[in-house]
Amino acid sequence: MQPRRKVRFLVLGIIFTALAGIYFSIALTGAATTYADVSEENTREIGAIVEDAGYTIPGAESGFFQIQAYGESTLLMVFFPESAEDPSALANIREGQAIVCRVRDRDADAEANGGTAEIVALRVEGIPVITLESYNRYQAGQRNALLWIGIFALALFGGLAVGMYFANAEEGKRFRLASERYAAWTRAAAAMRPPQP
Repeated sequence: MQPRRKVRFLVLGIIFTALAGIYFSIALTGAATTYADVSEENTREIGAIVEDAGYTIPGAESGFFQIQAYGESTLLMVFFPESAEDPSALANIREGQAIVCRVRDRDADAEANGGTAEIVALRVEGIPVITLESYNRYQAGQRNALLWIGIFALALFGGLAVGMYFANAEEGKRFRLASERYAAWTRAAAAMRPPQP
């Protein structure tokens, strides 16, 4: 293989690996922000009476779970129903029940202005449905999943880069061997040719 072509594949490999590294960094940053641990220090407690509650996909216990409280313009959302101690308990929340939930401090403005606030802990009629611990456990699993996806992408792109480099190096060797064989064959054929009169 020509040295210039070899360098080109090496540069492409480095670019692929750099892109994987950028994705890995973005995934880790996103995981740290989106799936950050919650505590009583960075959340606010809200008490309310349920006006309406249900999953965003009607008739299915999937998707986000939303709670509209009486006298509140804020829509309280459980973005990760799997973080509940018993996810089926969410489906049993009914109109008129008293709830106490915690939302992140960063959602406090949205809560005050009639936006959407994420529920990170929830008690219904005094019974815990989502606890800070169960929420953090679920979030830790999500962070780990993103971390492994990033590691996989980095390994995949790095492996592709190295594989492309060596595959092309091997292809160059085969081409060189074929060229040498062809040259030897043409010399042998020329030697066997009878002399011209």
